[in-house]
Amino acid sequence: MYNVLDTARIGTGLEGRVARRMLGCLLSADGVGDNIGLFRPSTGHFVPMAQKNGWLSNAFHTAAIVFEVDGPRIAVALTDDVTRPQATFFGASVVATAAGS
Repeated sequence: MYNVLDTARIGTGLEGRVARRMLGCLLSADGVGDNIGLFRPSTGHFVPMAQKNGWLSNAFHTAAIVFEVDGPRIAVALTDDVTRPQATFFGASVVATAAGS
């Protein structure tokens, strides 16, 4: 069984220390303001999450590794031609699906 760092290293060809550093950077990002992303409102700030967000005026995207108690999950939400509240609602449904609820 591979862990997240093994997967990052194998999938990208990165050395282990580089993969750890990149994952650490994504985990340390402040989830506030526009960087809150589409998943953080549903998970709260207590769930570790390595995420990358992209915003345009009517498109909101989040890709994340969400570190749940029972293991990490990869979640991706891409939206287009929506409002921020609509995108956040969609993000909550992605989190619920990934969690198996």
